[in-house]
Amino acid sequence: MKELLTSKKYSLLIKILGFLLVGLIIFLLGIFVGYHKAEFSAQFGNRYYNTFGKHQNSPFNMIGTIDTDDLVSGHGASGKVISINFPTVIVSDSNGVEKSIFIDNKTIIRSARESIASTSISINDFIIVIGAPNKNGQIEAKLIRITHQ
Repeated sequence: MKELLTSKKYSLLIKILGFLLVGLIIFLLGIFVGYHKAEFSAQFGNRYYNTFGKHQNSPFNMIGTIDTDDLVSGHGASGKVISINFPTVIVSDSNGVEKSIFIDNKTIIRSARESIASTSISINDFIIVIGAPNKNGQIEAKLIRITHQ
């Protein structure tokens, strides 16, 4: 048995199995990341117009052409607060498009130079939000700045 464990063939076999294991782990990691990216894209695409924009109906009752002015970024929002139901705030932008903002305990909320609590946000405040889209079609706020207009 000792000769088998110290032989070059056994050493080569262990190296090959190690490389195959590392390759399999990298492959599975790629599948995992790819699946989650595809799942996010599919869910975000399904909810995009219901959450972020409007669609125009064609004469055949199908979605018409997309006007690039209607496309908005899922990474931020600015507008007037029209609804508050913590942890969600609804903001209406200058085009009347309503965006759902998700606030968690990591969200930084500022008014001027002061950090304030999320409960300080009120209806009709004008806010600017920077964040990232989630799979529910909301913007997960990282920073909210309350401005005075």
